[in-house]
Amino acid sequence: MAEGTPLGRLVLRIALLFVPCIALWHFMAPWADAAVATGARLIVDVVLPGVVRQTEIGAQALTFVTAITAPGGAGVLTVDVNPRLYSYGIALYAAIVLGASVFSLVFRGLGGENLVHDALASMPGGVFAAVLAVTVWGAAFDFLAHLVREVPGALDSHGAGTIARTVIALGYQMGSLMFPTVIPAALAVAIARKQLLPTAVVRAN
Repeated sequence: MAEGTPLGRLVLRIALLFVPCIALWHFMAPWADAAVATGARLIVDVVLPGVVRQTEIGAQALTFVTAITAPGGAGVLTVDVNPRLYSYGIALYAAIVLGASVFSLVFRGLGGENLVHDALASMPGGVFAAVLAVTVWGAAFDFLAHLVREVPGALDSHGAGTIARTVIALGYQMGSLMFPTVIPAALAVAIARKQLLPTAVVRAN
């Protein structure tokens, strides 16, 4: 049975750890909303300057208040974006790293703490900065994609030509399908692999 193999036990352990990790992520995610709102606004201003007047932080969503007249002429268009859709990868990252740490019986003896520390220190702010960047990207292009779908005609006056629309489409696909899982998982697997390789060497000897 797969559960009886080392890899099977590791996968099972990661799956069990993912539940408390996702719960902790859900509790802590709102703390990053202000940074996400600021970063997303910067990206939007680069792609479509002047389209956003302000951003508002709600309990479950970021609200982009635009300079575009709402359909029907009733005020300005506002768009709600849920940043949680793009930051859940941090829970996956934590589950993989913790699972590999427990799995590696000689992890501490072989300097595993230093491996993790070096990996986190290799980028400003560590893995959390990477996940925050993914969330910012996802929220920004979620908003921009909404504009392309809902008010395509109004975007012409804000410089949304063919190139801008292509950039928005590509950015949305990457931000919604690739970045939220691929980046945290790749970072976690890289760290977990460094933890597990010394164990494999010891077992082989």
